[in-house]
Amino acid sequence: MFHLNAAGYDDWRLPSATEFISIADYSTREPAVLSLFVNYLININSGFYWSSTTDSIDHDYAVRFSGAEGLLNATAKSGTWSIRCVRSTP
Repeated sequence: MFHLNAAGYDDWRLPSATEFISIADYSTREPAVLSLFVNYLININSGFYWSSTTDSIDHDYAVRFSGAEGLLNATAKSGTWSIRCVRSTP
């Protein structure tokens, strides 16, 4: 289990697939993410990012988000991809 303590908080988590889709901008590519998130908040680039969502068919797979295209796809949990942690608002 992964635990992150950063910026004085210890309640960080991986965003769900739904949360990643909410920041996608399909009018652009490379990255296909709303500019607010690229430039100011979390600097998402065109790579792949793990979500907290496990694939509904194969539980050895999890959903990842493509910053380049704003799309989701399932990949083996044994893969190595970037993460962007989030916090829930109080």
